[in-house]
Amino acid sequence: MGLPVGALYLLKRLLEAGTRGYVRLHAYHLVSQEVSGQAHLPSRRGRSTKIREIGETEALQLPVERPAHVLKSRFRQGARCLMASQAGRFVGFFVFTAAKYEEDEVRCLFVPMPGGQSAWDFDVYVDPSARLGFAFGRLWDEANALYSGMGVRWSLSRISAFNAGSLAAHGRFRLLRVASVVFLSVGPVQFMLATQRPYLHVAPTRGSRPVLRVWATRRAGTIV
Repeated sequence: MGLPVGALYLLKRLLEAGTRGYVRLHAYHLVSQEVSGQAHLPSRRGRSTKIREIGETEALQLPVERPAHVLKSRFRQGARCLMASQAGRFVGFFVFTAAKYEEDEVRCLFVPMPGGQSAWDFDVYVDPSARLGFAFGRLWDEANALYSGMGVRWSLSRISAFNAGSLAAHGRFRLLRVASVVFLSVGPVQFMLATQRPYLHVAPTRGSRPVLRVWATRRAGTIV
């Protein structure tokens, strides 16, 4: 993770353990990937992994640790979910929206920009049993094809700066970091520090949150 992020992760653990969760810290990289319309995997790879789109009812029955109210909120916001399966067994999903998204882990409204040409993906999960295979690649290729048909040119997302495995997996697809943001919550009060506008935000109540318009073309470096 590097020394700065490692130190931030240590601080997170100390704060959350010492306050029993009253103080929480989240750090994200905001990343962008251009939609090419071309598959990343050769056609012969990953053929045993089947991808199909599912709705809210089926998503609520998936064997993943996602609270029901979070999943319902996502679909109310127009989210779409691609599910991966192998031999009829669920192995992963990819959730996205072509509109703005109210984040469920912190209080923040993410707006993918430029509007009409960008999508926001906010939950990619692959079962541990399938992480050495092609499930992740098949999910992305299917999403990529779907994006192309919608006229979407960029896919944006936030990835935890503390999740080295996710960063490595996404890095294979040459995601570009466009910004970084840290949220510190002390009870109902939330502080945000970001490398893009509005840079600093204080949300004193649970009903307040910052709005981050994340531009796909503001490229600062490649995550590898």
